[in-house]
Amino acid sequence: MQDGKDVDWGLLLDQVEVLEERSRLAALFVSDAHLEGINALKMFDDLRISKEREALRPINDLIKELNREESGSPRYGEIMDEINSLRNKKSQLI
Repeated sequence: MQDGKDVDWGLLLDQVEVLEERSRLAALFVSDAHLEGINALKMFDDLRISKEREALRPINDLIKELNREESGSPRYGEIMDEINSLRNKKSQLI
């Protein structure tokens, strides 16, 4: 640093052998001011709900497949079960 060169912080951390000391030193390098006022639990819940909703998107594909099946076929019943299951999950998210 005194020579005006950039410091390779990753290399510096790699040279600290004790994991606990490395973690403490890494925490000093991290600026978390941008995280002030953020509710981490709410953020996690929002992310979880978003991921669950994303998983429900196949319902449109299932409806298209259902329209191609005959109403009495075994696959028709399977598709209906899948759609109902996804709809139940969706209603629990709302």
